[in-house]
Amino acid sequence: MVDNNNVFYSKTHEELILLFEQFLESEKTGSIPDNELGKIRDEYCERYRPNGILMLITDLTRVLAELWYEDNR
Repeated sequence: MVDNNNVFYSKTHEELILLFEQFLESEKTGSIPDNELGKIRDEYCERYRPNGILMLITDLTRVLAELWYEDNR
C-alpha cells in the first residue's frame, strides 16, 4: 500500500537503512539532529503540527514493517 503522504515510500533500501540508523541514534540521545531524518522531521512537523514526530515514527515503522513482511512471509 502506498500512502502519498508517507515520504518513506519514495526512499531506496539504502536510504531507509540510513534513516533507521539515525532513528536508533535519536532514541539514545533523545532528539533528532539536523541530519537526513531531521529534514524529514521538519517537513512532518510543518505538515502535521503537534503530531509531526508521532507521524514520522508511524510512517517510518510502517514502511520498514512492510519491507520486513514482504521478505518474511
